[in-house]
Amino acid sequence: MAPELAAALVAVVALSVGLGVLRALGLATTPRAMLPAAGLAYVTGIVAIGLPTLVLLAAGLAVDLVTVALVALAVGAVAWGVGLRRAPPVGDGDAPDARPWTRLDRAAVVVFLVALAAMAVVGGMAASVTPLSHWDAWSIWGRKAVVLTQWSQLPVPFFKHASSGMQSPDYPLLLPLLESVHLRLIGATGLRSAQLELWLLAIGSAGAMAFLGALLTRPLVWAPVVLCTVVAPGLYRNLVAGYADAAMAAFLGPGILLLGIWLRNPRPRTLALATLLLAGAASAKDEGLFGAVAALAVAVAIHLARRRRRELAQLGLAALGLALLLAPWRLWVSAHGIPGQIPVGRGLSSRFLSSRSDRIGPTVGRLTHELGNRHNFLLLVALALALCGLGFVFSRVRAVATFYLAVGVLFFGAVVWAICISRVALVWQLHTASDRVVQGIVAVSAAAILQLSGLLPDAGPSPAENGVLGRTRLRPRRRRVEQRA
Repeated sequence: MAPELAAALVAVVALSVGLGVLRALGLATTPRAMLPAAGLAYVTGIVAIGLPTLVLLAAGLAVDLVTVALVALAVGAVAWGVGLRRAPPVGDGDAPDARPWTRLDRAAVVVFLVALAAMAVVGGMAASVTPLSHWDAWSIWGRKAVVLTQWSQLPVPFFKHASSGMQSPDYPLLLPLLESVHLRLIGATGLRSAQLELWLLAIGSAGAMAFLGALLTRPLVWAPVVLCTVVAPGLYRNLVAGYADAAMAAFLGPGILLLGIWLRNPRPRTLALATLLLAGAASAKDEGLFGAVAALAVAVAIHLARRRRRELAQLGLAALGLALLLAPWRLWVSAHGIPGQIPVGRGLSSRFLSSRSDRIGPTVGRLTHELGNRHNFLLLVALALALCGLGFVFSRVRAVATFYLAVGVLFFGAVVWAICISRVALVWQLHTASDRVVQGIVAVSAAAILQLSGLLPDAGPSPAENGVLGRTRLRPRRRRVEQRA
């Protein structure tokens, strides 16, 4: 099968399953709502198919194309069955925006769609012909993709023994699994064309952020923000190099944004989808686990301060679901004694941390430099920090601003901690990975910009809180004044 046809086939299957999951959750129940939600459906479908398949691998079962197809068929059938039986919830699906689009808004949407399509084509062509020449990309993820292509089960000796040359064998397998499906479809083990899957994942994530952003603020705001995340040189380099950091961010951004939306409108269906995508981020790279745990922990802290038991119960179920989704791979790694480069146990010891304290300053300085480098991430982090600071001025925005700021700080601290306790030489690690490991913070920043820009005064009523994802009145005082007038 031709590589382009294989990528298209994977996309169609993932899109079909993802639309079924969204339909089952009541988030996109009509054709009119499904078309804009295609990007969100695609990334959801990848996770909904990938995580059960990883469970089968960890259980020792043989996984091939037939197995993946059966998993996709089973998940899709259940999702569509539930979705078709349930009635669309009130206020769901096709509620018009609270503020009509202007000519500038329409122009922004057109420019965004044209630019995104161009990036999909041009970037996909570049990714499909770029060799996997970066050592980390090959050793950490590319080699695992080849292993999953050549073996139907996880070969323990290959993961366990240093003689195999696999770096970080304990890293999760969602991206290698996706690439191995592509390689099996084309009948080859050359990873050059498999990078098409990573590029499509980034484009799908941009579509997901655009869909959610359109529910939160006007196109003149969300279109350039989402477009900047796609054209950022730092992301582009990670994509064509084949790094899983880009895949992790592709799931983390929409997941964090959905959790932020849930803070304003605590609907279980929104939290369920957020948890699924956060599990996808954690299954793509360890830093995704940092982001998922930080996001849920901050949400718990906010609702503990508010003393809201119902929301805390929902978060408890979300944390349990996240643990159940991630446990099989972690148990497999522990059961077979697979080594890792990050000694987590020793990293929790104050004596060990004090012995590594000389690594903190250089690590913080280098990561801060990368986040503020406008040539890599176009000052998205700086804009998010500014909006968080502005959000503290307004009481109704303060909780959301606190959420994004706290998640970003915890994520940053976790990355610094992981680098400081790593067995890899600090100079080498900062030189080769500092511009990659901050990708998740950039994704959190993009989510913060999208939601906060819609909540600040004069940003317009939030359609998400009146339509697809909830129903909450915004700016009631202004409306009452207008009615009196």
